[in-house]
Parts: sequence; C-alpha cells; structure tokens
Amino acid sequence: SSELFRVKEDPEHRHDPFPLTEVQQAYWMGQMQSLSLNSKTYYMVELTGSPLNRERLCHAFDLLKKRHEMLRAVITDDGMQTIRKQAAASDIPYFSVTDEQEACSSVSEWWDNLNKDSVCHPVAAAGFLYGTGMRLAIAFSYMNLDGYSVKLLLKDLAQAYNDPAGYENRPPLTLSFRDYVLSAVADESRIESARKYWDEKIAVMPNAPQLPLRCSPDTVEESHFIRLAHTVKNRDWHKLRAKASACGITPSAVLLHAYLATLSRYSGENDVTVNVTLFDRKRIHPEIMDITGDFTSLLPVSYTPDTSLTFADAARKTAENLAEGLDHRELSSIYIQRELSRKRGSGMASLPVIFTSTLGVSQNDEDASPADGFLQITEGGMSETPQVWLDHQLYEKQDGIYLTWDYVEGLFDPSTVREMFDCYLETVMNIADGEWNRPINPELSRKTADTRKRINSTGAPVSDTLLAERIFTNAETRPDSPAL
Repeated sequence: SSELFRVKEDPEHRHDPFPLTEVQQAYWMGQMQSLSLNSKTYYMVELTGSPLNRERLCHAFDLLKKRHEMLRAVITDDGMQTIRKQAAASDIPYFSVTDEQEACSSVSEWWDNLNKDSVCHPVAAAGFLYGTGMRLAIAFSYMNLDGYSVKLLLKDLAQAYNDPAGYENRPPLTLSFRDYVLSAVADESRIESARKYWDEKIAVMPNAPQLPLRCSPDTVEESHFIRLAHTVKNRDWHKLRAKASACGITPSAVLLHAYLATLSRYSGENDVTVNVTLFDRKRIHPEIMDITGDFTSLLPVSYTPDTSLTFADAARKTAENLAEGLDHRELSSIYIQRELSRKRGSGMASLPVIFTSTLGVSQNDEDASPADGFLQITEGGMSETPQVWLDHQLYEKQDGIYLTWDYVEGLFDPSTVREMFDCYLETVMNIADGEWNRPINPELSRKTADTRKRINSTGAPVSDTLLAERIFTNAETRPDSPAL
C-alpha cells in the first residue's frame, strides 16, 4: 500500500544514472544475441484518419519529448539508464502509397527495418498517405514505457497536435521516474510475507502451458512475431462488461479466465500458469498517473480446470487467484522463476506465455484514448518481447475491445495457433451471449477432437500369443528373412 512508500523528489540529480528496474533488466538482457528467442522490446500502435500536417506532427512529438523525460532516456552499456536533458528533433518520414492495403504492407516493412536497427529508440514513427486517408505507425520501447504510458502518450499526442500552445503551457511535471525507482522500496515485513507466500505456492505451481510446438524454443535464435487479432464490437463487449459487473468481477479477469481455459484445453498438462503483466504504480505522489516510465511487473497466475463449475464461479475463482497474488506482489515473477529454476531446472522454470491488459489502469479508460478530431487506433500493430512465446493483449478502441495474440513465428504451426485463437474468440462470444449460471468451457475444433480420439483409441484387436512366439513362427516359415 502507498503508505509503505516515500518518494523523494531530487531535481538536482535528475540526469544522473540510475538502475534499471527488475523487468527492464530482464528485457535488456533478453535482447542479447547469444540468447535464444532474443528480440527488441517494441510495442507498435497503428492509427488511421484524415492526413495530419507533418510539421505539426513532428512538433507535437517534440513537445511530448520535452514533457515526458522517459522519451529522452537511454540505456548505457553498464546496464544503467540516464535521462538526457534534450532529445533530437523529431523527423517523421511520410510515404505516399496507393491505398490502405499498401499502407498496411508498408507499415510491416517499416517495422521489419526498425527491428534491424542496432539502436532501440524510445519512440519511432512513420506516416503512410493514400487518397484522403493516412495510417500512422508509432513504435514505443518497452524498455522505457509500459502499456499505461503508451495510452497516456497517445492521448497527449492528440492534445499536443490539436492545441500545441495549450499543451506546452501545462504545468511541468515535478516527479521523475528516477525518483520513483530510487524511492519505491517495499517494507521488509511485507517482502518477507510475500516470500513465505510464494515459496509455498512454488511447491505446487503448475508449469507454463505445454503447447504444441513446431520445434524446441532453444533452436529459435531470434524471435519474429506474428499477430492474430479480432475486435469484439461494442454490442457484445458491453454485454460482457455488464455481466462481469453484476458478478463483481473485472472484465480483465473474465478474459484472463477465458485465456487460461483455452490454453489448458490445448496444453499437454491441464493445469497451467501464465505471467500477467501489471502496470504497478504505487500511489505515492499526486503526479504518479501523469508521468511515463516502465512500471511493469509480472505476476504468475495459475489455473486448474473444473468443467463442472458455473462460469460465474469459475471466473470468480480466477479473479480471487489474481487478487491473492496481487496482495503479495512485493516479489515479482522474476524472483519466482529464479526459484522455479533452482528447484525444477531451467527448462521448466520460464513462464513465456503472457496476458497483458490495460483495462482499468486509468480511472476512466476513455480518458486515456486519443481525442476526437485526431487519428484513432485501428486494427494492426505488433508487440515483441524477448523470451516470450505468446502474448495476449487487450486494448479498448472506440468500436469495441481489440484482442490480439502475438506469437513467435517458427515456434508454432500457424494453423494450430489460429485454431487456438478461434477457440478463444468463440469462448469469449459464448461468455458475452451465454448465461453465467451454467458452465461455459472452451470446445476443441472437431478436427482436433477427432485426432485426440483416434490417438487415444485402444479398440484394436489384441493377440493372445506372446511376442516371442511370432518370432519363432517366422523362423520356421521364413528362415531366410531378417529375424526382427
């Protein structure tokens, strides 16, 4: 709780080096080319609408960099971070394309080239113009910014573009992400309580989902991600939210439950554990929700299927499991994975399947969306994180909830991931439409169900003879043939 933390503003040393957070350090190390599944740490958003003036857009980005210091932060070779006093002027390239389809393919090409760059920029952008429309791609570095910071920056970008003078005249922020990192240290008694809780949990914690893989993760040197995406339109999304509210469950917890249940159906082990991304800002300063930075922490959430439960009870059980973990988040998933590695061996220690939701991070999610009269978030985008297999992300748009699965190409058969994703979407729609006083469980596709039935079938005739008798019989009837 916030009373256990004291933040000390230190403007005199704002530009001095300070340490990476636990998650930042994991991201930084995970980019090393010597590690399997290495990648950059970008999150790309795509926006569409009427073309923006390039000069005004570049100026708006400059105003963002001036106000939000983590857009000026760099990671040094010794694993520290430093906030620069000034950032280079924004120079956002614009490209002319024939239509929206070419804009989408051009964004993909820009994204691939960005990942080949040896530098991981805090923010990069490019505009693609066609007819009377525009697609703007913006890539934010997870090393500098968490999911809530991205939402905040998109809202600020719209304000800085539409009213640059008003935006520039806002009172400057006095709290620094550096101040937070150096101040937010938990009370020792709470750390000890969390250690006792997690040590007991680790003894019985299920493994990550044992999903059907095309190859061993160790053989994938560099991760290249593919996105599957779908927007659940407001009509169905509002129904789901209303039912969740009536049951006292957050929409995020409902979708987490659907995700876990789907993964369990396709896992080699029914009980599974995933990492849930938290944007964990301790409420220690009036400006804490106004600054940007990587406040990310990770929380393991486990799931044991019970298909006899009503959906309301099953989802409530997942929500309670999540809440219990949140009460002991003084130790993060990184500590837990280290302990798992020590006790089970490194092969079973990682939790590379992720659930990321920005729902409910701000008091009013609509307040953290781009303003009317500016480009609006559209389908598309991408994320990539080192050593991650699969990351499910939720993002609220004007027309509904945007559900994405970003997975490592080469690690999975594309048709298998598509089937899993379709199964998840069908489950979400059943949750939106169905009655929660009965079970709602993911259903395997007919093809997969038939395959499992055939593999597990033991209906073939069984011989009464011993195995050795057939060898002796063959020796008598076909003495010149190989014995085995």
